Amino acid sequence: IFIDVFEPLSRNILKELFKKYWLNKYVQKCIVPGRRQKAYALNLGIKNENIFKVPFSINKDYYRHENETWLSDYFLCVARLSPEKNIFHLLYEYKNYYMNGGNKLLKIAGTGPEENSIKNEIKKLGLESKVVLLGWMEPEALIDIYKAAFAFILVSKYEPWGVSVSEAIASNLPLILSNNIGALE
Repeated sequence: IFIDVFEPLSRNILKELFKKYWLNKYVQKCIVPGRRQKAYALNLGIKNENIFKVPFSINKDYYRHENETWLSDYFLCVARLSPEKNIFHLLYEYKNYYMNGGNKLLKIAGTGPEENSIKNEIKKLGLESKVVLLGWMEPEALIDIYKAAFAFILVSKYEPWGVSVSEAIASNLPLILSNNIGALE
Protein backbone atom coordinates (compact mmCIF):
# COMPACT_ATOMS: atom_id res chain seq x y z
CA ILE A 1 0.00 0.00 0.00
CA PHE A 2 1.15 3.56 -0.72
CA ILE A 3 0.26 6.09 1.98
CA ASP A 4 0.19 9.71 0.92
CA VAL A 5 -2.25 11.14 3.44
CA PHE A 6 -1.75 13.75 6.13
CA GLU A 7 -4.70 15.76 7.30
CA PRO A 8 -5.43 17.86 10.37
CA LEU A 9 -6.20 16.22 13.67
CA SER A 10 -9.91 16.71 13.01
CA ARG A 11 -10.16 13.30 11.37
CA ASN A 12 -13.18 11.11 11.96
CA ILE A 13 -12.23 8.83 14.86
CA LEU A 14 -14.33 5.87 13.68
CA LYS A 15 -12.80 6.13 10.23
CA GLU A 16 -9.31 6.18 11.73
CA LEU A 17 -10.06 3.14 13.92
CA PHE A 18 -11.32 1.26 10.86
CA LYS A 19 -8.16 2.19 8.93
CA LYS A 20 -6.03 0.96 11.83
CA TYR A 21 -7.88 -2.34 11.94
CA TRP A 22 -7.84 -2.84 8.16
CA LEU A 23 -4.19 -1.86 7.70
CA ASN A 24 -2.98 -4.07 10.53
CA LYS A 25 -4.97 -7.02 9.24
CA TYR A 26 -4.23 -6.77 5.50
CA VAL A 27 -1.09 -4.67 4.94
CA GLN A 28 2.34 -6.16 5.43
CA LYS A 29 4.50 -3.32 4.08
CA CYS A 30 3.87 0.24 2.97
CA ILE A 31 5.68 2.95 1.06
CA VAL A 32 5.56 6.59 2.11
CA PRO A 33 7.11 9.64 0.40
CA GLY A 34 8.11 11.63 3.51
CA ARG A 35 8.36 12.07 7.29
CA ARG A 36 4.78 13.26 7.77
CA GLN A 37 3.36 10.28 5.92
CA LYS A 38 5.61 7.94 7.91
CA ALA A 39 4.38 9.49 11.16
CA TYR A 40 0.81 8.95 10.01
CA ALA A 41 1.50 5.30 9.10
CA LEU A 42 3.08 4.75 12.53
CA ASN A 43 0.04 6.37 14.13
CA LEU A 44 -2.14 3.87 12.26
CA GLY A 45 -0.18 1.05 13.88
CA ILE A 46 2.10 0.00 11.04
CA LYS A 47 5.40 -1.16 12.46
CA ASN A 48 8.44 0.99 11.71
CA GLU A 49 10.29 -1.92 10.07
CA ASN A 50 7.40 -2.32 7.61
CA ILE A 51 7.44 1.30 6.43
CA PHE A 52 9.71 2.24 3.54
CA LYS A 53 10.40 5.83 2.62
CA VAL A 54 10.66 6.32 -1.12
CA PRO A 55 10.74 10.00 -2.10
CA PHE A 56 8.16 11.14 -4.59
CA SER A 57 9.75 12.02 -7.90
CA ILE A 58 8.91 13.23 -11.35
CA ASN A 59 10.78 13.28 -14.65
CA LYS A 60 12.59 16.62 -14.31
CA ASP A 61 13.63 16.63 -17.97
CA TYR A 62 9.95 16.68 -18.92
CA TYR A 63 9.55 20.10 -17.28
CA ARG A 64 13.07 21.49 -17.66
CA HIS A 65 13.39 24.72 -19.62
CA GLU A 66 15.07 28.08 -19.52
CA ASN A 67 12.75 30.24 -17.48
CA GLU A 68 12.85 34.02 -17.76
CA THR A 69 10.35 34.68 -15.01
CA TRP A 70 10.89 38.44 -14.97
CA LEU A 71 9.15 38.55 -18.37
CA SER A 72 6.05 36.71 -17.15
CA ASP A 73 2.79 38.42 -16.30
CA TYR A 74 1.24 35.84 -13.94
CA PHE A 75 1.45 33.78 -10.79
CA LEU A 76 0.40 30.15 -11.18
CA CYS A 77 -1.51 27.85 -8.85
CA VAL A 78 -2.12 24.24 -9.92
CA ALA A 79 -4.54 22.62 -7.49
CA ARG A 80 -7.82 20.79 -7.08
CA LEU A 81 -10.50 23.36 -6.27
CA SER A 82 -11.44 21.92 -2.88
CA PRO A 83 -11.48 23.28 0.69
CA GLU A 84 -8.08 21.96 1.75
CA LYS A 85 -6.37 23.85 -1.09
CA ASN A 86 -7.37 27.17 0.53
CA ILE A 87 -8.13 28.93 -2.77
CA PHE A 88 -10.39 31.49 -1.09
CA HIS A 89 -7.47 32.58 1.09
CA LEU A 90 -5.33 32.84 -2.04
CA LEU A 91 -7.95 35.08 -3.67
CA TYR A 92 -8.13 37.39 -0.63
CA GLU A 93 -4.35 37.69 -0.44
CA TYR A 94 -4.14 38.22 -4.19
CA LYS A 95 -6.68 41.05 -3.90
CA ASN A 96 -4.45 42.68 -1.24
CA TYR A 97 -1.46 42.31 -3.56
CA TYR A 98 -3.38 43.85 -6.47
CA MET A 99 -4.84 46.71 -4.35
CA ASN A 100 -1.29 47.57 -3.22
CA GLY A 101 -0.01 48.01 -6.77
CA GLY A 102 0.76 44.43 -7.85
CA ASN A 103 0.37 43.96 -11.58
CA LYS A 104 0.77 40.23 -12.17
CA LEU A 105 -2.27 38.11 -13.04
CA LEU A 106 -3.20 34.97 -11.11
CA LYS A 107 -3.87 31.81 -13.13
CA ILE A 108 -5.36 28.78 -11.41
CA ALA A 109 -5.32 25.39 -13.15
CA GLY A 110 -7.65 22.74 -11.76
CA THR A 111 -11.25 21.78 -11.14
CA GLY A 112 -13.14 20.54 -8.13
CA PRO A 113 -16.15 20.89 -5.86
CA GLU A 114 -15.52 24.57 -5.05
CA GLU A 115 -15.21 25.72 -8.66
CA ASN A 116 -18.55 27.55 -8.85
CA SER A 117 -18.07 29.17 -5.44
CA ILE A 118 -14.59 30.31 -6.47
CA LYS A 119 -15.96 31.81 -9.70
CA ASN A 120 -18.56 33.70 -7.66
CA GLU A 121 -15.93 34.93 -5.21
CA ILE A 122 -13.73 36.19 -8.05
CA LYS A 123 -16.71 38.26 -9.29
CA LYS A 124 -17.56 39.43 -5.77
CA LEU A 125 -13.97 40.61 -5.25
CA GLY A 126 -13.96 42.38 -8.64
CA LEU A 127 -11.05 40.29 -9.92
CA GLU A 128 -12.57 38.99 -13.18
CA SER A 129 -9.88 40.67 -15.28
CA LYS A 130 -7.04 39.60 -12.95
CA VAL A 131 -7.78 35.96 -12.01
CA VAL A 132 -8.07 33.33 -14.72
CA LEU A 133 -9.47 29.86 -14.01
CA LEU A 134 -7.88 27.54 -16.55
CA GLY A 135 -9.83 24.42 -15.57
CA TRP A 136 -8.41 20.93 -15.86
CA MET A 137 -5.42 20.66 -18.17
CA GLU A 138 -3.58 17.80 -19.82
CA PRO A 139 -0.05 17.39 -18.44
CA GLU A 140 1.44 18.36 -21.81
CA ALA A 141 -0.46 21.67 -21.76
CA LEU A 142 0.60 22.35 -18.18
CA ILE A 143 4.25 22.38 -19.19
CA ASP A 144 3.72 25.52 -21.26
CA ILE A 145 1.78 27.14 -18.41
CA TYR A 146 4.62 26.40 -15.97
CA LYS A 147 7.20 27.69 -18.46
CA ALA A 148 5.51 31.07 -18.76
CA ALA A 149 4.73 31.67 -15.08
CA PHE A 150 6.38 34.29 -12.87
CA ALA A 151 6.12 32.15 -9.71
CA PHE A 152 4.18 29.18 -8.35
CA ILE A 153 1.77 29.52 -5.41
CA LEU A 154 0.19 26.80 -3.26
CA VAL A 155 -1.43 27.79 0.05
CA SER A 156 -3.02 24.51 1.09
CA LYS A 157 -4.32 24.01 4.63
CA TYR A 158 -2.79 20.54 4.38
CA GLU A 159 -1.10 18.85 1.47
CA PRO A 160 0.13 15.25 1.64
CA TRP A 161 2.89 15.95 -0.84
CA GLY A 162 2.08 18.43 -3.58
CA VAL A 163 2.93 16.96 -6.96
CA SER A 164 2.44 20.39 -8.52
CA VAL A 165 5.23 21.70 -6.23
CA SER A 166 7.61 19.11 -7.69
CA GLU A 167 6.53 20.15 -11.19
CA ALA A 168 7.10 23.82 -10.39
CA ILE A 169 10.56 23.08 -8.98
CA ALA A 170 11.43 21.10 -12.10
CA SER A 171 10.23 24.11 -14.12
CA ASN A 172 12.68 26.39 -12.28
CA LEU A 173 9.91 28.51 -10.77
CA PRO A 174 10.20 30.50 -7.55
CA LEU A 175 7.79 29.09 -4.95
CA ILE A 176 5.30 30.73 -2.60
CA LEU A 177 4.02 27.95 -0.30
CA SER A 178 2.18 27.50 2.96
CA ASN A 179 3.98 25.61 5.73
CA ASN A 180 1.56 22.72 5.29
CA ILE A 181 3.04 21.20 2.14
CA GLY A 182 4.53 17.71 2.48
CA ALA A 183 6.99 18.39 -0.35
CA LEU A 184 8.78 20.94 1.83
CA GLU A 185 10.86 18.04 3.13
